[in-house]
Amino acid sequence: IFRSMIKSVGLLAGLAVIVSTAGVTVSDALAATLSGEISVKSKRPPRNLVVYLTKPGEEAAPGTVQPVQIHQRDRRFSPGKVVVIQGGAVEFVNDEEQDIDHNVYSLSKGNKFDIGLAPRGVGEQVVFNKTGIVKYYCSVHKNMEGTVFVVPGPYFAVLEKPGEFTIEDVPDGDWVVNVSLAHRRYKASPVRVTVAGDTDDVVVLLKKKGRK
Repeated sequence: IFRSMIKSVGLLAGLAVIVSTAGVTVSDALAATLSGEISVKSKRPPRNLVVYLTKPGEEAAPGTVQPVQIHQRDRRFSPGKVVVIQGGAVEFVNDEEQDIDHNVYSLSKGNKFDIGLAPRGVGEQVVFNKTGIVKYYCSVHKNMEGTVFVVPGPYFAVLEKPGEFTIEDVPDGDWVVNVSLAHRRYKASPVRVTVAGDTDDVVVLLKKKGRK
Protein backbone atom coordinates (compact mmCIF):
# COMPACT_ATOMS: atom_id res chain seq x y z
CA ILE A 1 0.00 0.00 0.00
CA PHE A 2 1.36 3.41 -0.91
CA ARG A 3 0.75 5.87 1.87
CA SER A 4 0.86 9.60 1.35
CA MET A 5 0.07 11.73 4.36
CA ILE A 6 1.23 14.20 6.94
CA LYS A 7 -0.29 13.34 10.27
CA SER A 8 -0.36 14.73 13.77
CA VAL A 9 0.67 12.32 16.50
CA GLY A 10 -0.46 13.35 19.96
CA LEU A 11 1.26 16.02 22.01
CA LEU A 12 4.91 16.30 22.91
CA ALA A 13 5.71 18.67 25.76
CA GLY A 14 2.56 20.64 25.02
CA LEU A 15 3.28 21.05 21.32
CA ALA A 16 1.83 19.12 18.39
CA VAL A 17 4.26 16.74 16.73
CA ILE A 18 3.95 16.60 12.95
CA VAL A 19 5.19 13.41 11.34
CA SER A 20 5.72 13.08 7.60
CA THR A 21 5.38 9.63 6.05
CA ALA A 22 4.49 10.83 2.56
CA GLY A 23 6.05 8.88 -0.24
CA VAL A 24 7.00 5.93 1.97
CA THR A 25 5.97 2.49 0.84
CA VAL A 26 4.77 0.19 3.62
CA SER A 27 3.85 -3.43 2.95
CA ASP A 28 0.80 -4.88 4.69
CA ALA A 29 2.05 -8.42 4.05
CA LEU A 30 2.70 -10.11 7.40
CA ALA A 31 2.59 -6.72 9.15
CA ALA A 32 2.39 -6.83 12.93
CA THR A 33 2.23 -4.58 15.96
CA LEU A 34 5.36 -4.21 18.06
CA SER A 35 4.84 -2.91 21.58
CA GLY A 36 6.88 -2.67 24.74
CA GLU A 37 8.13 -0.34 27.40
CA ILE A 38 10.86 2.25 27.83
CA SER A 39 11.99 1.92 31.44
CA VAL A 40 14.15 4.18 33.60
CA LYS A 41 14.85 4.45 37.32
CA SER A 42 14.77 8.16 38.02
CA LYS A 43 12.74 10.64 40.03
CA ARG A 44 13.07 13.02 37.09
CA PRO A 45 12.90 10.87 33.96
CA PRO A 46 13.83 12.40 30.60
CA ARG A 47 11.07 13.74 28.40
CA ASN A 48 10.61 13.84 24.64
CA LEU A 49 11.62 10.44 23.23
CA VAL A 50 11.27 8.78 19.84
CA VAL A 51 11.37 4.97 19.64
CA TYR A 52 12.30 3.76 16.16
CA LEU A 53 13.19 0.57 14.32
CA THR A 54 16.10 -0.26 12.05
CA LYS A 55 17.09 -3.47 10.28
CA PRO A 56 20.25 -5.09 11.67
CA GLY A 57 23.24 -3.62 9.88
CA GLU A 58 21.14 -1.21 7.82
CA GLU A 59 20.53 2.52 8.26
CA ALA A 60 19.24 3.62 4.86
CA ALA A 61 15.88 5.35 4.78
CA PRO A 62 13.29 3.92 2.35
CA GLY A 63 11.58 6.06 -0.26
CA THR A 64 11.23 9.83 -0.29
CA VAL A 65 9.20 12.11 1.91
CA GLN A 66 7.36 15.37 1.51
CA PRO A 67 8.51 18.44 3.47
CA VAL A 68 7.15 19.09 6.93
CA GLN A 69 6.23 22.70 7.65
CA ILE A 70 7.33 24.59 10.74
CA HIS A 71 5.73 28.00 11.09
CA GLN A 72 7.29 31.09 12.62
CA ARG A 73 4.42 32.95 14.17
CA ASP A 74 4.13 35.22 17.22
CA ARG A 75 7.89 34.91 17.62
CA ARG A 76 7.82 31.15 18.20
CA PHE A 77 8.15 27.96 16.18
CA SER A 78 4.96 25.96 15.64
CA PRO A 79 5.16 23.06 16.11
CA GLY A 80 8.31 23.22 18.19
CA LYS A 81 9.15 19.53 17.79
CA VAL A 82 8.83 17.38 14.67
CA VAL A 83 9.87 13.92 13.48
CA VAL A 84 11.34 13.63 9.98
CA ILE A 85 12.47 10.54 8.09
CA GLN A 86 16.12 10.65 7.01
CA GLY A 87 16.47 12.42 3.68
CA GLY A 88 13.28 14.41 4.24
CA ALA A 89 12.96 18.16 4.45
CA VAL A 90 11.51 20.77 6.75
CA GLU A 91 10.13 23.99 5.31
CA PHE A 92 10.54 26.89 7.71
CA VAL A 93 7.78 29.36 6.89
CA ASN A 94 7.73 32.92 8.18
CA ASP A 95 4.03 33.71 8.38
CA GLU A 96 4.10 36.42 11.01
CA GLU A 97 1.17 38.81 10.84
CA GLN A 98 3.57 41.75 11.20
CA ASP A 99 6.76 42.54 9.29
CA ILE A 100 9.12 40.48 11.43
CA ASP A 101 12.26 38.84 10.06
CA HIS A 102 13.63 35.50 11.25
CA ASN A 103 16.93 33.71 10.71
CA VAL A 104 16.69 29.98 11.50
CA TYR A 105 19.93 28.08 12.04
CA SER A 106 21.38 24.98 13.68
CA LEU A 107 24.86 23.96 14.80
CA SER A 108 23.92 20.29 15.28
CA LYS A 109 26.64 17.95 14.00
CA GLY A 110 25.86 16.53 10.58
CA ASN A 111 22.83 18.76 10.07
CA LYS A 112 24.19 22.28 10.34
CA PHE A 113 22.30 24.95 8.42
CA ASP A 114 21.61 28.67 8.30
CA ILE A 115 18.79 29.83 6.04
CA GLY A 116 19.67 33.50 6.39
CA LEU A 117 17.38 36.41 7.11
CA ALA A 118 13.87 35.58 5.90
CA PRO A 119 11.14 38.25 5.76
CA ARG A 120 7.45 37.66 6.29
CA GLY A 121 5.87 35.44 3.63
CA VAL A 122 9.06 33.52 2.80
CA GLY A 123 9.59 29.77 3.26
CA GLU A 124 12.93 27.95 3.06
CA GLN A 125 13.50 24.18 2.94
CA VAL A 126 16.23 22.30 4.79
CA VAL A 127 17.02 18.63 4.02
CA PHE A 128 18.12 16.41 6.92
CA ASN A 129 20.44 13.63 5.73
CA LYS A 130 21.86 12.46 9.06
CA THR A 131 19.84 10.72 11.76
CA GLY A 132 19.81 12.19 15.23
CA ILE A 133 18.50 15.18 17.12
CA VAL A 134 18.70 18.64 15.59
CA LYS A 135 18.35 21.69 17.81
CA TYR A 136 17.55 24.87 15.91
CA TYR A 137 17.18 28.53 16.87
CA CYS A 138 16.43 32.02 15.55
CA SER A 139 19.40 34.38 15.68
CA VAL A 140 17.05 37.38 15.77
CA HIS A 141 14.89 36.19 18.67
CA LYS A 142 16.87 34.35 21.36
CA ASN A 143 13.77 32.85 22.96
CA MET A 144 12.90 30.88 19.82
CA GLU A 145 14.12 27.27 19.67
CA GLY A 146 12.90 23.90 18.46
CA THR A 147 13.88 20.28 17.82
CA VAL A 148 13.85 17.97 14.81
CA PHE A 149 14.09 14.22 15.45
CA VAL A 150 15.56 12.60 12.31
CA VAL A 151 14.83 8.85 12.16
CA PRO A 152 15.98 6.37 9.49
CA GLY A 153 12.60 4.89 8.56
CA PRO A 154 8.81 4.95 8.91
CA TYR A 155 8.52 2.66 11.95
CA PHE A 156 8.57 4.76 15.11
CA ALA A 157 6.58 6.01 18.09
CA VAL A 158 6.65 9.37 19.86
CA LEU A 159 6.61 9.47 23.66
CA GLU A 160 6.35 12.45 25.96
CA LYS A 161 8.04 10.43 28.72
CA PRO A 162 9.30 6.85 29.33
CA GLY A 163 6.55 4.23 29.37
CA GLU A 164 4.63 2.00 27.00
CA PHE A 165 4.98 2.35 23.23
CA THR A 166 3.35 0.81 20.16
CA ILE A 167 4.62 0.69 16.59
CA GLU A 168 2.15 -0.59 14.02
CA ASP A 169 2.44 -2.17 10.55
CA VAL A 170 5.86 -3.70 11.25
CA PRO A 171 6.80 -6.43 8.74
CA ASP A 172 7.90 -9.76 10.18
CA GLY A 173 11.64 -10.24 10.53
CA ASP A 174 14.61 -9.11 12.59
CA TRP A 175 14.60 -5.54 13.86
CA VAL A 176 16.57 -3.33 16.23
CA VAL A 177 14.67 -1.09 18.68
CA ASN A 178 16.40 2.27 19.22
CA VAL A 179 15.56 5.32 21.31
CA SER A 180 16.35 8.92 20.44
CA LEU A 181 16.39 11.27 23.44
CA ALA A 182 16.50 15.04 23.63
CA HIS A 183 18.09 14.74 27.11
CA ARG A 184 21.86 14.39 26.70
CA ARG A 185 22.51 12.77 30.09
CA TYR A 186 20.62 9.58 29.23
CA LYS A 187 21.32 6.80 26.76
CA ALA A 188 19.60 3.60 25.62
CA SER A 189 21.27 0.46 24.33
CA PRO A 190 19.61 -0.90 21.16
CA VAL A 191 17.55 -4.06 21.61
CA ARG A 192 17.34 -6.69 18.87
CA VAL A 193 13.97 -8.38 18.38
CA THR A 194 12.40 -10.86 15.99
CA VAL A 195 8.88 -9.97 14.87
CA ALA A 196 6.70 -12.94 13.93
CA GLY A 197 3.19 -11.69 14.48
CA ASP A 198 2.28 -9.23 17.21
CA THR A 199 5.10 -8.78 19.73
CA ASP A 200 4.57 -7.14 23.10
CA ASP A 201 7.46 -8.04 25.40
CA VAL A 202 10.16 -5.56 24.38
CA VAL A 203 11.82 -3.64 27.21
CA VAL A 204 14.43 -0.91 26.62
CA LEU A 205 16.30 0.45 29.62
CA LEU A 206 17.45 4.06 29.84
CA LYS A 207 20.58 4.78 31.85
CA LYS A 208 22.43 7.92 32.82
CA LYS A 209 25.71 8.49 31.04
CA GLY A 210 28.83 8.54 33.15
CA ARG A 211 30.29 11.96 33.84
CA LYS A 212 33.50 12.72 32.01
